[in-house]
Amino acid sequence: MRISTAELINSLPPYMLELMSSRIMGEKTDAETLTRALGDAKMLGRVLAGLSPEDRAVLEDLRDLGGQVAWHVVMGIYSDRLDEIKERLERLGNLGLVFQGGLTGRDPLILLPTVEPILESHCKNILARDMDWAEREGYCISEHVLMINVIQSRKIRCRPGMEPFKKGWAILEETLGSLMDVERVYKELVRLGCLEEKEGRIVVNSGRSMALAMDGDIHYRLWRFFESLKHIPGLDSRIYTLISDGAISLDRLKRVLFLNMKRFSPDMPNAEDTAGTLVDLWTGLGILQVDASGKWVRFSPDVYSALSTGNIEVSYSYYSEDVIVQPNMEVLVPMEFDPLDHLNLGEVADLKKADVVNIYRLTKASILRSLIKGWIPEKIQQFLERISKHEVADNVLQTIKGWAKSLKEAHIIKGTFLVFPGGKDNVPRGLEEILPGIYQVPEKCEINVISFLNKKGVMVNSPGTRAEVDEHINWGRALPLKTDIEEEDKVPRLDGVYPYGMLIPLPYGPKRIEVFREAIKQGKGLIIFYPKMGYGEIQMKRINPVYVYIRSGVPFLEAFCEDTGEGEVFDINKIRAIFKQD
Repeated sequence: MRISTAELINSLPPYMLELMSSRIMGEKTDAETLTRALGDAKMLGRVLAGLSPEDRAVLEDLRDLGGQVAWHVVMGIYSDRLDEIKERLERLGNLGLVFQGGLTGRDPLILLPTVEPILESHCKNILARDMDWAEREGYCISEHVLMINVIQSRKIRCRPGMEPFKKGWAILEETLGSLMDVERVYKELVRLGCLEEKEGRIVVNSGRSMALAMDGDIHYRLWRFFESLKHIPGLDSRIYTLISDGAISLDRLKRVLFLNMKRFSPDMPNAEDTAGTLVDLWTGLGILQVDASGKWVRFSPDVYSALSTGNIEVSYSYYSEDVIVQPNMEVLVPMEFDPLDHLNLGEVADLKKADVVNIYRLTKASILRSLIKGWIPEKIQQFLERISKHEVADNVLQTIKGWAKSLKEAHIIKGTFLVFPGGKDNVPRGLEEILPGIYQVPEKCEINVISFLNKKGVMVNSPGTRAEVDEHINWGRALPLKTDIEEEDKVPRLDGVYPYGMLIPLPYGPKRIEVFREAIKQGKGLIIFYPKMGYGEIQMKRINPVYVYIRSGVPFLEAFCEDTGEGEVFDINKIRAIFKQD
């Protein structure tokens, strides 16, 4: 909720209205007349045209900060040139363009509401269709699928909290390090729920991995966009509203990011560098496109469509049919391969080498793994024939069938009994055979029994060993994007609004007294704001200071009051502010 120009002017104390209208319009007016004047777009346009580029840049910063900004945020943004900014704000305040929400010197700044649309019209986004946009390079989630497939075929142990041991990191780096940032991709898969910890090992959550592959790269790219801004609530909506379906200059986008990071955390170090890093990330992900000149950016068409409609259109532009199943049981897979088929291949074959062309190998162990996950030989055959560029060699298909037939099968009933008519040599020692082919499994020993049988090449059917029930990834608040967020810090309490710099809040301590001693020394008249009868409603007084003295520790000022034509004594501690005269 934003205030209007009328609300702002009506928040001026009565004694301030006279001074402000005289300064801005050259004559005393009422609130309604002043509101009309400060709402005149043509008049304000002429005023803005007469500003220096530096003063105008300050107004644009206030606009991009939401029109209202706390003073400590201003200090964080301009910390290295605060005195200069105060002078610029004072000039803008004397023109009626910038106000302050109180007289403490630490109150929020308020941009004249009528100025915002005028500023926006002068830097309005250009039409994206009128520009030459560089083609986005294909970005897919093949890196994530490759890592999932490595983890499916290798036993990688981890500490509590999903941190792989040194050997586990070595396996991932050795296999995938030449293609990707292994640590980043691993941590993303953990956050997406595609990887889990089970009995001290990293295992794949098949349901969520399948959801990742099925949703394609667009959903992942949007997830990265929102993840990159999650530490600054509401900034994603600001960026969406700022760019919309148009194009924005690269410099302005970085400035808006910087300002809003400082607005959220004024002490944030290196905010300017972080803004640049974010833009580089988004362009690399294909969230943003850069024009041929390198000066303008826009949302990629598929990203804007998803953000504006809430609907995801999965792209198949990276699908490739160049998979080759070789007679030696190796499967050659290009990097740009359909993620879902790539993930399925990792269930039936082991990834041996990751490169531009990835090399998988069909092994007895990988076929056993696929059968445990619910595959059958006929399904494996149909899958390989569908993805292969050439006809699959008969020896490959027959070998798969032979491996499947050679696998012995056992059943655990309710986690208590082992049903295995395949001979005692393949049964762990110490199990009691209560009936022919049926063994009793001691309490809490089920995992050890399953591990022993797997090493013997026995497929074990038991509760929990089949593929998990499909679970979709929780993409967070990726879609739809809300743009009508109300923020409390945008609406300061208007307990008295003043044009910035027209009034001087008095400092505390001895410096307060020095203000009046200096005026006496220079023979200057002052306009002060003082409570009636020493308390209550504030009134304006035109005075000529005569003498400062202290009684019982309280400073007093003797002065001649031009309004009453008499000498008066004022308690200096009760003087609210001084009007700054030219």
